[in-house]
Amino acid sequence: MSIGLRSRRRSAFTLVELLVVIAIIGTLVGLLLPAVQTAREAGRRSACMNNSKQIALGVSNYESVNKGFPRGIVGGTVADSALIAGSGFSGYGTHVLLLPYVEEQILYDKMRVDSTPSSGTYSGVPWRLASTDATLVSTYQGKRVNSYVCPSAGVYGDSSILANCTYPLSTGPNLSWTQLNTRPIASSSDVGTDSALNGAIRLRKMNPLREFTDGLSKTILVGEQLLGPGTMGSEGPASAFNAKTCIGLGISWSGNQTTFDGPITQSQIDSYLDASATAGAAGTYTGTMGALWWRPVNHCTLINTVCPPNDRRPSGLHNGSTTDYGNSRGVYVSRSNHPGGVVHAFADGSVTFIADSIAIDVYQGLGSRNGGETVAAP
Repeated sequence: MSIGLRSRRRSAFTLVELLVVIAIIGTLVGLLLPAVQTAREAGRRSACMNNSKQIALGVSNYESVNKGFPRGIVGGTVADSALIAGSGFSGYGTHVLLLPYVEEQILYDKMRVDSTPSSGTYSGVPWRLASTDATLVSTYQGKRVNSYVCPSAGVYGDSSILANCTYPLSTGPNLSWTQLNTRPIASSSDVGTDSALNGAIRLRKMNPLREFTDGLSKTILVGEQLLGPGTMGSEGPASAFNAKTCIGLGISWSGNQTTFDGPITQSQIDSYLDASATAGAAGTYTGTMGALWWRPVNHCTLINTVCPPNDRRPSGLHNGSTTDYGNSRGVYVSRSNHPGGVVHAFADGSVTFIADSIAIDVYQGLGSRNGGETVAAP
């Protein structure tokens, strides 16, 4: 009987043995955790690339139907003639036009009806109600389109706004709204007069395929951006300023505003973004990056390729103000939480991961549709 008792006692773990087992398990977990995190990020990055491709293919399908890439802004509270002349910032962005091509036809149809005024000058004309209309905003700010948000991008600071966008479309290597301020389009039929806006997306005109003289596979169409904290300007404390998710305001740009006119150099960008960082740190910034997928402005649905991805300094809005959604000229950096770079889709529908270390002239060349640069996607 004593032998049996000794046998039962030895079948249990001693305290020392238990501690050793716990230590081994803890070590294994510590070794496996980075691998698990890496695998999860790989999955998120794969999903991000699928989203980018879906948007790029949506643009391609739009072009097949309409014989041109969609313009960056449509509608608003002014006539087409005024839009062409450079007026009216209350319209809708490209992502609205793409809804039917990313399996959101029902949402598109409803929004089209809700944005059509029933009385006044534009009675019955689609997209004439201002996209800033309070009723419209309250109706659609909770309408999330999953393919418009990267799973690695984080969450927007205002939890009531779910209609976010982390896949801005590229207007190329320029300050994006330069066309409206320096080269008004002459007429609705003159598609060549706004060539200074030299990216895949123009603001007021569709971009026909003949304009992509560099080649569709060598022109960036879709970039990435992170989501802001949801504060405008000094509404938030300076301590809340984040260079990756906020934009410095009140910054003056010097030098060429588009590579169509000549080089935009690294030294010009450095000076501008350093000033942007100073302004942001002092509390003058906008935190509404990626807020709404229907707003046709930089820091919501548009981006440029002036500066390579993930610069350590904040993007900068040229001579901006805390209420300025319209004249959003500036340097808007493509950003992501993917380690080492940013996912980009090209005008031919291909998708690639561009490293932060890409040379500035190569990145600007990839952003241009017609610059004649001898560059290719990495």
